[in-house]
Amino acid sequence: MKIGIRNLITLFVILLYGETYGKYLEGLNVNLGDALVFLREYDSAASLMCTRVMIAQWNFATNVTDANHQKMVDEQTLKLKFERSSWRKAVTFAWSRIPDPLARRELKMIATKGRSSLTDDKFNEIHRLIAEMKEIYVKARVCSYKQIDGECNLSLDYDLNKIMATSKDYDELLYYWHAWHEVIGFADAGDQMRELFEDEYFQQNMAEIMSAVTPLYKNLFTYVRSKLIERYDDRIREDGPLPAHVLGDMWSQNWEGLFELVQPFSVSQKLDVTLDMMIQGITPIRMFQIAEEFFTSLGMKPMPPEFWKFSILEKPIDREIKCTPSAWDFCNRIDYRIKQCTRVTMEDLLSTHYEMAHLQYYLQYKDQPLLFRNEAIPGFHEAVSDAIGLSIFTRQHLHKIGLHNNLTDDYDSSINFLMLMALRKVAYMPFAYIVDQWRWRVFSDGVENMTAHWWELRLQYQGIVPPVPRFERNFDPAAKYHIPADSPYAKYFVSTVLQFQLFESLCEISGHTGELHTCDFYRSREAGRLLSDILSMGASRPWQDVVRHMTRGRTNRIDADAMLKYFEPLNAWLKRQNKMQPVIGWITSRDDKERYHRYKAASYNSLGLVNNIFVYQKSLKQEINKNGITLAYYSDFKQSSDGDCQKPQTEQKLTVFQKMKQMTKDYWHVLIPVHVITSIGWVAIFYTAVRNGVDVVQLLEYMNFSEKYIDLVRNSSAGDFAITYALYKIFTPIRYTVTVGGTTMAIRYLSKLGYVKALSFKLQSVEPVQSNKCAAENKKKFKAECKTDRHSESSKP
Repeated sequence: MKIGIRNLITLFVILLYGETYGKYLEGLNVNLGDALVFLREYDSAASLMCTRVMIAQWNFATNVTDANHQKMVDEQTLKLKFERSSWRKAVTFAWSRIPDPLARRELKMIATKGRSSLTDDKFNEIHRLIAEMKEIYVKARVCSYKQIDGECNLSLDYDLNKIMATSKDYDELLYYWHAWHEVIGFADAGDQMRELFEDEYFQQNMAEIMSAVTPLYKNLFTYVRSKLIERYDDRIREDGPLPAHVLGDMWSQNWEGLFELVQPFSVSQKLDVTLDMMIQGITPIRMFQIAEEFFTSLGMKPMPPEFWKFSILEKPIDREIKCTPSAWDFCNRIDYRIKQCTRVTMEDLLSTHYEMAHLQYYLQYKDQPLLFRNEAIPGFHEAVSDAIGLSIFTRQHLHKIGLHNNLTDDYDSSINFLMLMALRKVAYMPFAYIVDQWRWRVFSDGVENMTAHWWELRLQYQGIVPPVPRFERNFDPAAKYHIPADSPYAKYFVSTVLQFQLFESLCEISGHTGELHTCDFYRSREAGRLLSDILSMGASRPWQDVVRHMTRGRTNRIDADAMLKYFEPLNAWLKRQNKMQPVIGWITSRDDKERYHRYKAASYNSLGLVNNIFVYQKSLKQEINKNGITLAYYSDFKQSSDGDCQKPQTEQKLTVFQKMKQMTKDYWHVLIPVHVITSIGWVAIFYTAVRNGVDVVQLLEYMNFSEKYIDLVRNSSAGDFAITYALYKIFTPIRYTVTVGGTTMAIRYLSKLGYVKALSFKLQSVEPVQSNKCAAENKKKFKAECKTDRHSESSKP
C-alpha cells in the first residue's frame, strides 16, 4: 500500500488555491463589548471541546481498539466544525481596530485565514486526504532482509529505526532504506504556515541561521565521511556527498548510531548511567520523582495529584498501547498527564525530564485564556524540554544526583561528549531546514518535479544523495511522516537553535563559569524564576518579546551564536582532524545529480524524458570529443603537390550514415561487435526509462501514430516495448555516432597490436581546380597524377 502521489498533489493544490484573497478577513463590528463577550463564550466552549477531544485521544492512545479510534475521530470532527463556526463569527469583527491589545490578539488568532476559510467540499477533502495518508504511513510494513520467506511485518518505529542505527552491513542498510521509500512512495499555503511565526522575514532569518551553522556542519560531515570510508572503502567518494542509507537513520537526520565508528577517543566511555540505575534499584516511578525534583529545585511547580493518579508511566500488560512518550494537557487547568512505557535506561531518564518540561510549560501558562495557552513560537515547547536536557545530560548533574561517580571532565571526555551531541543536534540542522523549504517551494511553484527538488535541497544542504536512482513516481518526501500528515516542520529547526539560546541564558543567570557544555543550572532559583517568567507568558505576547526577556534585553532575534559557542571545542578539534582531507564538505559531480535530476520530468510529460535523453546524449557526445575519441579520421583531407602542379582539394563532409556505411565495408569485423554491444546498451537504457515513467500513449499520439497501433499498446504491457523501439529509432544518428566513435577506438587499439591495418578512409571531394602553371599540353598527364594524389591514403598519428 502506497501513499498516492495524486493524493499529495490534490492536497497541495487545495492548499495552494485555498489562499487566494489574503491572510485574514475582517468584518465591520468594532464594538469592544461584543468582542469581549464573544471571546469569553469562545474560551469556555473551546475549553470544553478541547477536553472532550483530549480524553478521546488519550483513551485511544492508551487502549488501541476500533471503538476508541472511532470515538476519537468523531470528537475530532466535532472540533473541526466548532473551529469553522468560531472562525465565521470572529471575522465579523474589525479585529485590527479593537482597542484592547489582548482581545485584538485573540481575535486575530481565530481569524487567521487558514483551512477554516475553505469551502465545505475543499475542507472535507483536505482532512480526508490527510487522514488517509497518515493511516497508510502508520500501517506501512516491509519484509525482512535476512528472512526472504518471512512475514513482511517490520514497522518503522519498532524495527527499522533500530536496524538503521545499529547495522554495519552496507547492503542491508540499502535494502531497508529502499524498501521503506518504496512502500511509502506517493499567495500560497506556505504563507499561512509561516504566519504562525509572526515574522515577515522568517524565511530569510532561517537562511541566515543555516548559513552560520553550515561551516560547523561541513567539518562534522567531512570527519564522518573519512570514517565511513574506512568502513565501506570505495563505496564512499573521498570528496563527494554521502549515500542516504549509511548514516544510522532512515532520513540521515540523526547520526548518533555512528558514534562507535566516529568516537574521537576510544579510552573515554560514552556517558551512560543505565547500569548505575539498575544497581541502585531505581524504578520508573522513581525516575519521574527524580525529574520532578529537578524542577522543584528551581522553585518551579510540583506535579499535581491528577498527574500521579492518571498518568501511564509503565507499559500495561493487559492491552495494546501507543508507547511513544507524550505529555498531555486536558485543557481544564487541572488534569495533566504523561504517557510513557518507561524502562530503566539512561535514554528514558532523559525522556522523563523532557516530558515533564512540557508539563511545566502547561502548568506555568494555565491561567491564560485558552488561545494563549500555547507556546510563544512553534518549536518553543521543544526548545524548553531540550534546554533542560542539556543541563541534566552532563557528568556534573548526574554526579550531583548520585548516578555517576567519575566526575573527571578531561579533554578526551569533553570531545567525546560533544561529538555525541553534534551527531544528534548539528547533523539534524540541514534536514530540519529543508523539509519546509521544500514544502513552501511546492506551494509557491507548483507540484512538478517534487522529488527532484527534494533531492536538490538534500544535496545542497545535507550533502546527501539517494543510494539508488530516484524518479518522480517514488515521491521520497512522503517517507517522512510530517509530509503526508501535513504537519509543519520548521518548528524543529527553530527549537534546535532556540534551545541553546535559552540554555545559555539560564546558565548565565545561574552564575555558571567555564565552557558552556559543562553547565548545569540544577538548584538555581534565579534560573527557575527566569524560566517561569518566560513560560507563564504562553502565547499572550509576540515571541520577540519573550526572546528579549529571555536574553535580558540583549536581542529579540533567534540566532545560532549560543549553539556555535556550545560546540566550539569540538569544532576546533574537527578542523585539526580534517587538515589532510581533500575537501571540507563535498563536491557535487554530474553523476550525483543524475541520480534524480536526469529523470525528473518523466512522470509529468513523456516528451520531457525524451528531451532529457537528447540533452544527456549531446553532453555524452561532447565528452567523447573532449577526450580524443573523435571522428576526425573521417573528415580530414589532404592537399597534395607535385612540382609545379598544385591542386587544392575542397572537402565534402560526410553524414554519419555515410561514415557508418564506409566503416562497415572496411572494418565490418570490428564494427559489428561494437554495434551489437552499444545497441544492447541503448535498448536497456530506453526500456528502463520507459518502465519508470514514460506515458506511452501520449508519446505515440505526439508522433502521429495511427489510432489502430495506439489501441494495441493502450493499457498493455506491450507499450513499454513499443516506446522503447520508437526511442531507439529516434536516436539513430546519435547511436551511429557512438558506434563509429567506439569502432574508431577499437581499431586504433587493435592496429597497435597488429591485428588490423591502420585506420584509412577514401575521401569524397569536389573536382579540383587546375593550376595555371600547368601547360596545356601536359593536361592529360597532370590529371592522371592528380587523380593518384586525390586517392592517396589519409593518415593521422
